[in-house]
Amino acid sequence: MTVDADPTDVPFVALVPPPREAMFLSATINGTPDETSRLFLRRGDRFWARSTDLDAWGIAWTDTSAETIDGDRFVPLDDLPGLEARIDAQNQAIDLRFAARAFRPTRLEVGSEPIRPTDGTFAAFLNYDVAITRDRETQAAAYVEAGVSDDWGLASTTLSVTPFQGRTRAVRLDSYILRDDPESMTRLMVGDTVTAPSTWAGQVRYGGVRFGSQFSLQPDFISFPTPVIAGSAAVPSQVDILVNSALLYRGELNRGPFSFDNLPLVSGSGEVELHVRDMLGVDHALRTNYYVSRALLRPGLADWSIEAGALRHAYGLQSFTYGAGFLAGSYRRGITRWLSLGTRSYLSSDTQLAGGDVSLVLAPFGELSLASAITTGRQGTGWRYRAEARRIARDWSLAVSLERSSPDFEEPGTLRYQAPVTRELQMTAGLDLGTAGSLGLSYTDLVRADGTQARVASANYNVALGPLGYASLFALATDDSRRSDVIAGLGITIPLGRRASGYAQADNRGVRAEARLAPPTDRGLGYRLAIERGPIDREQGELLLRDESGDYVVQASRTDGRLAGRFLANGGLVLTGGQLRLRRRVGEAIALVSVPGQANVRIYSENRLVARTDSDGTAVIPGLIPYVNNHLSISAEDLPMNVTLDRTAMTVVPRERGAAAARFDTRQARPATIIILMPDGTPLMPGTRVTSGDSESAYFSGYDSEVFVPDLTGLDRLSAQTPSGACSVRPVIATTDTLPVLGPYRCTLSRETRHAL
Repeated sequence: MTVDADPTDVPFVALVPPPREAMFLSATINGTPDETSRLFLRRGDRFWARSTDLDAWGIAWTDTSAETIDGDRFVPLDDLPGLEARIDAQNQAIDLRFAARAFRPTRLEVGSEPIRPTDGTFAAFLNYDVAITRDRETQAAAYVEAGVSDDWGLASTTLSVTPFQGRTRAVRLDSYILRDDPESMTRLMVGDTVTAPSTWAGQVRYGGVRFGSQFSLQPDFISFPTPVIAGSAAVPSQVDILVNSALLYRGELNRGPFSFDNLPLVSGSGEVELHVRDMLGVDHALRTNYYVSRALLRPGLADWSIEAGALRHAYGLQSFTYGAGFLAGSYRRGITRWLSLGTRSYLSSDTQLAGGDVSLVLAPFGELSLASAITTGRQGTGWRYRAEARRIARDWSLAVSLERSSPDFEEPGTLRYQAPVTRELQMTAGLDLGTAGSLGLSYTDLVRADGTQARVASANYNVALGPLGYASLFALATDDSRRSDVIAGLGITIPLGRRASGYAQADNRGVRAEARLAPPTDRGLGYRLAIERGPIDREQGELLLRDESGDYVVQASRTDGRLAGRFLANGGLVLTGGQLRLRRRVGEAIALVSVPGQANVRIYSENRLVARTDSDGTAVIPGLIPYVNNHLSISAEDLPMNVTLDRTAMTVVPRERGAAAARFDTRQARPATIIILMPDGTPLMPGTRVTSGDSESAYFSGYDSEVFVPDLTGLDRLSAQTPSGACSVRPVIATTDTLPVLGPYRCTLSRETRHAL
C-alpha cells in the first residue's frame, strides 16, 4: 500500500533518547576502593546509582530526584553536589570523588552510653557508730541506721542515742522510702527529706513526698550546654580532641560533615583543639575558645521538683514534731546555650513565697546570675534579690556576689534567733602561678537588720616543695561588733611513705605538729600523734584498727594537764544471700560476690584487694559507688586445679544503698593423663595429634606417650593419627583421683586402615 504525502506538510521526527545501559562497576569513593561491585545505569555521559549503594557510602540524597526502575530506586549522580566522576571502561571501574558536604552529617557524643543498674539482691543492713568517752565522767553516744534495699528501692531510718540531763535519750532522725528511675533520671522520696535548693533560700527539713529530676542517677550525663565542635572530612580520617592541651578523645571519622556535642568540659573558660588527620598524614587543625557554666541547663532540658508535706521542728531533739503543711515546686529550663530560667514557689498557711532566677553566660567574659523573691507571712511582705558574676579561667578566677533582703523577708521553716541578714557581700579570687604555687583570697561582709556588721577576710598561698611535700601560708582576719582578730601562720605537709605523712603548723597563737599513718584499705593498723602548744596545751594519741568488720579507734589525750580517753567503733551488720555478716558500714552501695563452693578466694575492687570468700564462697564488698561501673575481679590462682571459671572479672552497677549480685560461676573439671601406645605396643611419637570423639578439641602426646586431657567429662573415645593410620582407644574412667594417670592403652587401628594394610 502506498500513501501519497501532501508536499506542503512538514515532516515529523520523533526524538527518542537512547535506552539506559546497565553495568556493574567497581567503585572508588574519594580514593577508597569499595569492596563490592555496584550496579550503575548509564545514558551517554550521565550515570545513575542505586539509593542503597549511596546509603552504604554515606551519601545524602533527596527522594525528589530518585526514579524507580525494576523495583530499585536510582539517583542521578549529577544531582549530587560537588561530584567528579571518571570511568575506566576497560577495567570496568568508576572513580567517584564527592565533596565533603555530599555525605550525611555525623553527630558524635564523647562519653559513655547511659548506664543501667545490674541485677541486685535483697539486703538488710544496720550501721552503727559508737563513742565511749571518759573525762570527768563516762559518757556513751551512738548513731544507728537501719535499712532494707532491693531492685525496688531503699527504705531506711536513723536514730541517735545521746546523754541528756543525766540519762540516755534516743531520738529518731530520718525515716524514708526512696525509689530511683535512672532511665528517666527521676527520684521519688516518701518520708523525711529536704526541700530542693534554690538561689534565694536555704533547704529545710520536712516529712512528706518529694518527686523530681535527679541527674546524678547518670553520673556521666552532661546537663549543662557545651560548645559544638564541627568540621568535615572528604576521606576517612582520625580525629583527636584536646581540651587545654590534654587529650580528651581519639577516634575514627567517616567521610562527610561531623560535629561533636556534649564534650565533658570543666567549668569556666578554656580552649578546644580539633585535629583531623587523613590517610596521607595531613593534619587539619581547628582551635576555638569556650566558656561553660554548670549553672546553666542544656536547651530544652528541665530540672524540676514537687514537694508536699509538713515542716520538721526540733530536728535531733524530738522524734515526731511536725508543723504546718505546705506545697512547693521548682522548675528550671535551658532556653538557649547561654540562657537558663528558673522559678520556685512555696505555699503554706504561715508563709507564701514566689521567685525566679536567670543564669546566663556572657562569652568570653564569664557568667552572670540574677535572682529575686517575695514572701508574705507573719512578718509581713518581704523581698530579696541576689546578683552574682563569676569568671573561671585556666590560671585565675574571680567571683563577686551581692544579696540584699528586707527585714520582713521570711524564709520558710526558719526560726529567728537574731536579727536577719539584710546585706551580704562576698568576693573570692584565685591565681594559679604554675610551679610557683597558687594564691587564694576571699572577703565577706554581713550587715544585719539591727545595724551590726561582721567582716571576714582570708588569704592563703600554697606551693609544692617537690619530694619534701608542700607548704601553705595563711592569714585570717575577722571584725565584728564585739571584737577583731587576726591569725597568720605557716603550715608544712611532709609525705613519709605510701600511707604516712607529717604536718607542722606555726601561727601567732602557737604551734602544732602531727604525724599519722593511714590504715590499709582492706585491713591493718594506723595511728595519729599530735602535740599543740598555745592557748591550749594538748597532746593526743590515736590507734586505729581496720578489718572486715569495721574500724576501731582508741584515743588518749591530755589537755592542760587533764587526761581523757575515748573509744570509737563503726561498722555494720548485713543480711544478704541468706547470711548475717558483721561487716564495715554500708555506705553508698555494696556487692554480694559469690564463687560457689570456693573458700578463701581473693576479691578485688578496682584492682584493690578488698576481701576473701568465706567457707560458702561468698563475700560482701562495701564501698561501691551507685549508678557507676564498678569493676570486680577474683584471683583464679586461689581455685583448685580442677575448677575452671567462665570469667574472672565483671562490672556491676548497684543502686543507691543497694546490693549488686556478682556471681562467678565455676565448673569442676576432671583432668587426667592418659597413656596411649601404638598397636604394636611402642610409644606414640611426641606431638602426635589426638582428638576426642566427634569433638573439635585436640590434644598432643608428650614423652612416654602421655596425653593430658583437661576434662574427662563425657569422654568416650580418643583417636590418634599415627604413621600406620588412624587408631582409637576407649579409656576406662573408674577413679575419683584428682589427677589420675590412666592406661597404658593400646591404640586399635580402624577397620578401613586394617583393610588397606
